[in-house]
Amino acid sequence: MPSATFFNLPDDKRQRILDCALEEFARNDFDSASISQIVAQAGIAKGSLYQYFEDKTDLYRYLLELAIQKKREMMSAVPTADGQTFFEMLRSMFGALAQYELLYPKLARVGYRAVYGKSPLPEEMLRLARRSTQDYFALLIEQARQRGEIRADVDVAAGAYLFTAVLTQLGSYLAERIGMSADEIAATGSYPLHEAQVQAQFNQMIDLLESGLGTPRKD
Repeated sequence: MPSATFFNLPDDKRQRILDCALEEFARNDFDSASISQIVAQAGIAKGSLYQYFEDKTDLYRYLLELAIQKKREMMSAVPTADGQTFFEMLRSMFGALAQYELLYPKLARVGYRAVYGKSPLPEEMLRLARRSTQDYFALLIEQARQRGEIRADVDVAAGAYLFTAVLTQLGSYLAERIGMSADEIAATGSYPLHEAQVQAQFNQMIDLLESGLGTPRKD
């Protein structure tokens, strides 16, 4: 965790250090990321950084904690309602996580690299992280299959893998389709997921999943 000295820094200096660290770790796996590059971009001495963080791993772990915290905040804001179908719930969940990826692309990239790239985190922790999302979707799919919302012949593990793969790329896909850069999205402070062009792309993605895996709708 950062030292008290770090939290006592002026807000703009503290944010500049974090922004430079995020940029470096978003572009590189842990081993390739350079502390020298971070401090050069932040305009501070390397010794100063080690007054704020114990070492490179300490800084890296703090960035991951920020990513987890921000994702939780956005997921907690997802409206839930009794009686939601699986695909209604999926729209809400994917919408929130697409917002997270689009508004905080560097945090999202650092988290993705931690799980799927080279990382100083224990292998057992990484293995569990890689499996947790798929296990979560597998449970939801099985429950939806029992309710008759998903075809009985759908392989639960394959479906869970598919949803996880879509989830990790949905934000980037939407940004690319509407031609907005990460900087443009971040500058707005919010992503226009409600706008017609974006909503149409988002809905089509969910419709494709539902038409492939869901049971026929009853009119």
